[in-house]
Amino acid sequence: REGNQRVVRSLAMGAGERAHLFLPLPSPLVLRTLLLRVDGEETTSPIGANRNEAPVGLFVGDRQEQQPLALAMLASLPSGYDKGAAMVVVGCPTRNLPSDWRLMTGFDALLVDGAAALAEDQQEAVRRYVFAGGLALVAAPGSLPAGGLRALFAGRDEGVVAHGLGRLVAMPSLASSA
Repeated sequence: REGNQRVVRSLAMGAGERAHLFLPLPSPLVLRTLLLRVDGEETTSPIGANRNEAPVGLFVGDRQEQQPLALAMLASLPSGYDKGAAMVVVGCPTRNLPSDWRLMTGFDALLVDGAAALAEDQQEAVRRYVFAGGLALVAAPGSLPAGGLRALFAGRDEGVVAHGLGRLVAMPSLASSA
């Protein structure tokens, strides 16, 4: 199905042994349910993916007049939310974007305006968010300043880049989409 992501981890453990696994960030846009198979028995869990009533996106950019376009782009993504739930987009000027990726985990997706002057630590935070299972759409990624996020696109201006447990999506410039 569209929007599904398959992550497989296999372990062999003896009696009384323990193990820790890292799972992708729970979001109905990326990971809707967890299928756990232990000794041939399957269990399915929504793993708290519906933490919001509607999908919530973060628009990162200094041209806040582009926020309605960002809302339209994010709302067009396939979603495990109720079809009647309208996406909410929060605008974040570049100067306010945190350099800690964990502060972005409350959002189902990020849309980054490539024209934004993201500092290297901010690009690294977005990269880590995606690596942990997040979804980030980047408009005109070649316009980003040099940094870890821009380097992941390797000159591509369109298409999907798998990174860790998440995905980056290269999109055309917001200015050309208006």
